[in-house]
Amino acid sequence: MLDFRRLLYFCTIVEQGQISRAARSLHISQPTLSQSLKELEDELGLTLIHREGGKWQVTERGQAFYLEAQRILTQVDDLSQNIRNPFAKNADVFGEVRVGCSGFCLSFLRAILPRVEQEYPGIRIRLLVTDNIALENKVQSHGIDLAILHLPLIYGNYISVPLPEQYFVAVWSPLLDAPQEDPVSLRALASFPLMLSRRWSNSGTFRPFIIAMQEENLRPRIILDTPAPYWMIDTLEELPAVAILHHTELPVRARSLAVRRVNLPKLIFRPAIIWRKDSYFTPQCGKIIDLLCEASGVARPQS
Repeated sequence: MLDFRRLLYFCTIVEQGQISRAARSLHISQPTLSQSLKELEDELGLTLIHREGGKWQVTERGQAFYLEAQRILTQVDDLSQNIRNPFAKNADVFGEVRVGCSGFCLSFLRAILPRVEQEYPGIRIRLLVTDNIALENKVQSHGIDLAILHLPLIYGNYISVPLPEQYFVAVWSPLLDAPQEDPVSLRALASFPLMLSRRWSNSGTFRPFIIAMQEENLRPRIILDTPAPYWMIDTLEELPAVAILHHTELPVRARSLAVRRVNLPKLIFRPAIIWRKDSYFTPQCGKIIDLLCEASGVARPQS
């Protein structure tokens, strides 16, 4: 008879990508974990992971078993809470949703949080904020349920929902005199110290901005670049600089500052919601995607 411990061990092996790494994550010895995997395969009469020397690969049946095991463990994890669910409204939609989000796309998630609290108080969102590559790897390993990030993507095994396009705006410190022109030219921006949104793992939106500057023979002074653009606004009260970020990510507190669209009409960013085509979707995860689509005025594709 299958026990939940073996299911948990197997899922952890798949998600960690190595038996040794999974053993460390579970705080057990590697031989114990290897023996548990062998016992699980013997009980099922299936090879879940091909192992040869130091190499291994999850089999097709192993992938199918992983998805089913993940579904069972999710239900067990939420079982006690579901029984004691104190929320009368939408009481059947209850539990955790693991959302990954680029620092350049947080506004899309922020927009739905009031509705989540009002309409689905039993949903708990676990949020990971990191760059595109890390988010895709998490989606691939089933470490998160869905991600909100920028296109293009590395892998192709997703269902993808395009969100409204983004463009760059410049936000001036109150310690500086902002130009009147709107949109503001690159030449005008090049005369100020600049802070810029940038993915940590690669150049991302940083490179096309710099290339556009170079094409006009301009040498901008970049004093800071970061994958956390929301943080830049907090520095402007004391730092005489200009922050360049995506227009959707402007916080409410920036409304008192001088904001100009950057005159780069060809530099448009395409955010999207993605999830794996073979993912098991809990009701709460489906509701989060529905709310994201509704808030952005886009249609959710049929899974």
